[in-house]
Amino acid sequence: MVCRQTKKTLTVTPAHPDRKGQFEHINKQTIKAIAEGNPVLSIDAKKKENRGNFKNNGQTYQKSRSPVEVLDHDFPP
Repeated sequence: MVCRQTKKTLTVTPAHPDRKGQFEHINKQTIKAIAEGNPVLSIDAKKKENRGNFKNNGQTYQKSRSPVEVLDHDFPP
């Protein structure tokens, strides 16, 4: 047995079909606000402690070459 980290391999849901479009819209709104002299804020307010099959930066003892598989995104489905 060796000490192994988890490996993000399990998929919860497919990515949003228009993910690029979402970011392009945000970018256009940002450029417009700056041009008008308005401030632009970027806030990430999603910090939560997840419980379940999520990545953890800790390590556990596992058989060699068999990492614990966890979900590929760190948010609940």
